Amino acid sequence: MDQPIDERRELYEKFKSDLTGAPRDIFFDEKDLVEIFDQASDLDDDYVRMEVLLHGFRLYPDSEDLKVRRAYFYSACGIDEGADEMCRGEHLDGIMWDILGLRLNDLTREEVEARLDKFVDRTEAFDDESIIQTVDCASALHAYDWVKRNQKKLQSKCSYLPTLFYELHIVASLNGDHQYAIEMLEELTDIEPFNGEYWCILAEEHLKLDQNDEAISAADYALAINADDIRAMAAKARALINIDEDRTTPVKLLEKVVRELPDEAFLVQSLAVSYTNDGRREDAERLLVEFNAKNPTDTATIDYLLLLRYADITHLLDRYYQIVSESSGVEHWKEWAQKHIAERRYAEAAVILESYYRNSSIGENLSMYCETLYQAKFYAAVLALYEYNAQDCLPGDFTPEMGVTVVLSYMRVGQFEKALTAARRLITGVRAGEPTITRTLAAIGSVALLSTIVSAIESGEQIHVDDLDPFDHGDE
Repeated sequence: MDQPIDERRELYEKFKSDLTGAPRDIFFDEKDLVEIFDQASDLDDDYVRMEVLLHGFRLYPDSEDLKVRRAYFYSACGIDEGADEMCRGEHLDGIMWDILGLRLNDLTREEVEARLDKFVDRTEAFDDESIIQTVDCASALHAYDWVKRNQKKLQSKCSYLPTLFYELHIVASLNGDHQYAIEMLEELTDIEPFNGEYWCILAEEHLKLDQNDEAISAADYALAINADDIRAMAAKARALINIDEDRTTPVKLLEKVVRELPDEAFLVQSLAVSYTNDGRREDAERLLVEFNAKNPTDTATIDYLLLLRYADITHLLDRYYQIVSESSGVEHWKEWAQKHIAERRYAEAAVILESYYRNSSIGENLSMYCETLYQAKFYAAVLALYEYNAQDCLPGDFTPEMGVTVVLSYMRVGQFEKALTAARRLITGVRAGEPTITRTLAAIGSVALLSTIVSAIESGEQIHVDDLDPFDHGDE
């Protein structure tokens, strides 16, 4: 059986500490170097992995275990040629080499599954690293269903079951199979009921399925093991926020969490939501503004402040523009605004677009901005935009959406004569824009609507603007 995780972590820490001394004074036996490499892999520590391989090559040049890990390291770094040369250069046996070779070949899912069956059948026992690589390879090569079908067979050949169950939960979660991930984590908590990490992960998986009561129960187990477990506190708080029956406890939990992890955006934003739910809007605003000062390009934080109607939001958006302007054009801002539009948060979307157009001084591609202003009921802004551009633009420079929103805005503010003048002018030049069927039909529809509006105004009869509005807008 492989060394316990805590002992392996101690070896890793000692090796990393020893790296500050004279390299040739460092000595670890071959088995320890393998354990250190695998621990560094778990932690994505390429520096330590590279150092292990260098020391291993010097001390144990014929080590099969270190050689195969060097090949995997090449593969992980995208050096497929090096990994492939090592696979082909010598006659090497073992499941680790088999799996690496499988990764390096372009095979169909059926071919992958057939080879996996062959490899597993001829393997008597899997150690930790070989079971991790087998399960991960199958998932990466789109054979996740094979993993589930063969769980019992893998289980019968695994030297340490917690490693298998842990890896199965990882690939299940990656493949969106959260119920199976929960089943694997329950296996882990049955084997090691006093492992708080397993209970925390179980709580987080329950949250992904909106199983809030189960998430609270799992988090409570973790907190019973360690009352200061930050991860468990965060999971429990999220579940309580979702249930929305107790608004005080999430605040208390998340305040502790954020004190420990002040740079974690999601946790800070969760605490802000808890403050808001608990009627502490000023605390929410203060927390988010302080976080934004250190993380000015985090758009989610700006979004929350938009929803809170933060008074100085323009300053934050302008600062964001100055930072990202060289790398982000209008499409970035439109996509950001679109997320709000999809939730019918038109005012927030309009504020975002206003910042871009004001800072960029670009007067093109205004259709989305104009329509968003209208949906947000910022009629004066729609008209100001039109009247400013109308001085230098021909009627054909306005898209169908802009033409309609301009005329409707005049009507919304009671300026029917100006609406009539604008409609007559725009009818003569509404353009389709891109020569597509959709855009052409939009132009035809806009001309028809503008013509209907002209007729309605000229009739002198009372007009109900909502009846003419195609935007499902009205005065909600």
